[in-house]
Amino acid sequence: CLTHTRQGRVEPIRSVKLWQIARVFQGLATADDVRFIRKTPGIVPNARRKNIIDVNMSLVLEAEQLRSLSDSDKQNGIEVLDKEATPHFVPFDKGGEQDTEGGELRAFYSPVDYWIDWSRESVDELKRRNAFAPGTPKKPRLQNTQFYFRQGIRFTRAGLYAPMFELSFAGVPSDKGSIILPVHEELSFFLLPILCAPFTKYLVKNFLQHTGMTEGDVIRQIPIPVPSREIFEELSITCRSIIDVKKRLKDSRALVAKANDIVSDLYQLDQKDNQEIAAWFKRRYPHFGRGKAEALDDLPNPTKTTSKSVARKAKQT
Repeated sequence: CLTHTRQGRVEPIRSVKLWQIARVFQGLATADDVRFIRKTPGIVPNARRKNIIDVNMSLVLEAEQLRSLSDSDKQNGIEVLDKEATPHFVPFDKGGEQDTEGGELRAFYSPVDYWIDWSRESVDELKRRNAFAPGTPKKPRLQNTQFYFRQGIRFTRAGLYAPMFELSFAGVPSDKGSIILPVHEELSFFLLPILCAPFTKYLVKNFLQHTGMTEGDVIRQIPIPVPSREIFEELSITCRSIIDVKKRLKDSRALVAKANDIVSDLYQLDQKDNQEIAAWFKRRYPHFGRGKAEALDDLPNPTKTTSKSVARKAKQT
């Protein structure tokens, strides 16, 4: 359990593990992204995705259209008579590219980078290939389909900066952009600032998993403090404000700093704790933000004080 030390006494912080209040699962691995995936025009993919071509934006489904899909559309694909006229590309919740030198990690919300062909023809082909014998080239993993098209939190499993957490697009989740589905949808806006906070990355990388992969079993073990109703609402409202600002392509750093301070209080981190986290972040990611000196301003405020040791707290989770 989480604890803190006050005047020489060890006291518990009321908390639950993430698995107690949310499902964590992987989505679709196409095994053939060039065939099934398209990218938003202007996105510069990494080397592994360099052959993915642009989507025709007139053929994508936006949020309102996604909500109107029938159960059959979600499970079997969209009936398309004219592939040049009928929208049939839905958001593919997949990790996107980072602007690390610019001093900004993907967090809270980003526009859709990748889309998947969800026409009936395409889904039928995925199902056909899914029946291939194990080890067959281009055999996909069509898994956890009952949870597709549901809003939750996407997290990236692989990469130097993983895990990264953002609001999902309520489309098709990928295997590398796995999904957290809270037991109540409103919990997403409380959990997201906690998962995006520097303390969570510090906790995961130092005490839960040290490798470049952050698996779902690790994410399930993240301790979540139990808040008062007032703090729950304040953090949730702040999260919604951050997402709204990001959608309008405005500067969200002040709101992110506010959210980090609330999270810092929830975990009862003190000045020394926050200084240690900030110093660790700079050591682990020396190239992050080198093109923008103020990039680390959204770390928790190191002048805030409460009471305890971050290392002791993390080791006892």
